[in-house]
Amino acid sequence: MSVVTAAVIRRGGEFLIAKRRQIGDQAGKWEFPGGKVEPGEDERACLKRELREELGIDVTVGGFVAGADFEHSGRAYELKAYEAEWTGGRMELREHEECRWVPAADLPGFDFAASDRAVVNALLDKPKGG
Repeated sequence: MSVVTAAVIRRGGEFLIAKRRQIGDQAGKWEFPGGKVEPGEDERACLKRELREELGIDVTVGGFVAGADFEHSGRAYELKAYEAEWTGGRMELREHEECRWVPAADLPGFDFAASDRAVVNALLDKPKGG
């Protein structure tokens, strides 16, 4: 099973979400940015690399938020989402169509990729202070 990571980046009471480009079967779906863990790569290192490559930003990766198993194009994956703090860099949309800062209460109104819905649910279950 391949592992993919996702970053839960918070700014005040809002979370950064990204909309996939209009390509493939996940076209136009919203997600928490991240990507596939390369062979021999640590999950946190993957998240740092992916965010630098896809959005041009640097992050510090924190604690585990949520996980989900899913299938895509006949392959099994495990999504692992971690808290991340944006520490540097300037946002550039290199792989996404759009990014938005969204309050937790508004997240369910977005058409998320199925795997990312587990992250949304985890965020909605968390107390506002944590």
